[in-house]
Amino acid sequence: MIEYLSSFGWLLIGSIVVSIVLIAVFMVERYLQYTKMKKQFVHIEKGYQQFIPPIVMSILPKWMVPNGYLSNPGIPFQPETIIELTRGQSQDYYKIMLGMIGFPFLVITDPDMGKEIATKGAKLYKKNAMQKRTFLELFLGSNIFAEDDHQTWSHQRHLIDPGFTPQSLSLVASVTNNTLENDMVPNIMKDLKRRDVMSDFAKLTMDVIGKAGFGYSFDSFYSKPGEETLETKTNIFLGNADFYRVVPTQFLRKNVKVGMLAKIHDSVDSFRNVIKEIIAKRERENNLAEESNDILSLLLKERRNNKETGGVLSDDELISNSFVLLVAGHECIINLSEKLLLLLNIISSFISPPTSSK
Repeated sequence: MIEYLSSFGWLLIGSIVVSIVLIAVFMVERYLQYTKMKKQFVHIEKGYQQFIPPIVMSILPKWMVPNGYLSNPGIPFQPETIIELTRGQSQDYYKIMLGMIGFPFLVITDPDMGKEIATKGAKLYKKNAMQKRTFLELFLGSNIFAEDDHQTWSHQRHLIDPGFTPQSLSLVASVTNNTLENDMVPNIMKDLKRRDVMSDFAKLTMDVIGKAGFGYSFDSFYSKPGEETLETKTNIFLGNADFYRVVPTQFLRKNVKVGMLAKIHDSVDSFRNVIKEIIAKRERENNLAEESNDILSLLLKERRNNKETGGVLSDDELISNSFVLLVAGHECIINLSEKLLLLLNIISSFISPPTSSK
């Protein structure tokens, strides 16, 4: 018995030592990447940079948080912060660098600069290789958001352009109106007390993008609390993608499917399976595809019409770009809705309610 306990004790101690060594190696590797990233963006003075992520800072006592360090990851993106960091400055942008994640952000307030980045892409603005690596590992294909080779990025953008013509975008207005009338408003009318407005807008956005983008209904307003849906799984990926990125080796990222890594892989697999089924259905039913106006169907029509000339998007690249469309559209509309509601609240505070005349 004593020998067994002794062996177990040594095994436990050995496991602890190995864990400490692995954590130390990981932290050193992350810090070296952080110092390299700091040198790369040293010419941008304004912004935030810290090695410890805000989520860790948020659980520390205030006296342990260094001055100027973020404990709330949303602060750099708030309107007040944007105004404060760009007012009266020669630069209409600032940086956000979180070292342990190794994923730099650039917040831009100048529309012309935003247009230049959107049209010239990887040719002038070098992207972080970690973005492309993540999509290649999870979706098996790159996309216009993550592609760091300008020629490939430009080619993909040219192929995707037909999905964003006025005719295609007009579908979004029609789908939004139908979703409001048939799903959102009836759902709100069932319970007018203590509404989570941002949750309602998030569901509206997800349903609109699903129908207008892929011809797929998320049925967000009809899911039960705690039910696992494609919407909830997508939100898991959006909220925890950085966790996947910081895992040190490709072998661990792709094969260790436990805890949060398992949830991330499950969310990606669920999305891939849905889009693959839609693509297969559109390819089988050519007549139906001709009548479908969602963006994915339009891209498939373009691919079919140009198949002989070559250079078309593969299924994996279509799925990867579809996910970016979902994420970008969802985040953009949610942020816009949040700012709109804030603006309406500010305006309403300056307007006196009408008095009833007797």
